[in-house]
Amino acid sequence: MMTRLVLAAFLVATLSACGSDTLEPGDDTTINGSVTSDDASAKAPVEGAVVTAAAVSGSGSLSALDGTATTDAEGSFSLTTEATLDPVVLSASATGFASRA
Repeated sequence: MMTRLVLAAFLVATLSACGSDTLEPGDDTTINGSVTSDDASAKAPVEGAVVTAAAVSGSGSLSALDGTATTDAEGSFSLTTEATLDPVVLSASATGFASRA
């Protein structure tokens, strides 16, 4: 049986353009979080998971955003990607783990 991944993004979006309260073309944002296994007995950090982001349009379609991040030994990641006003969904994948539906 494959264990599932749990992705937790602690910081939804922080504009790297300091002092700015509006998004401008070319702005980046950083999303920090962690990935753990969804094992009921122990939610262990997952090292080496690849995290990506996609913007969700008003119609529900996904548009991949630039950038990827790889989790460290504690399952932590920091993903820098293009800023968007649309909601963002994160995805994590790692060898030996099933996708969470």
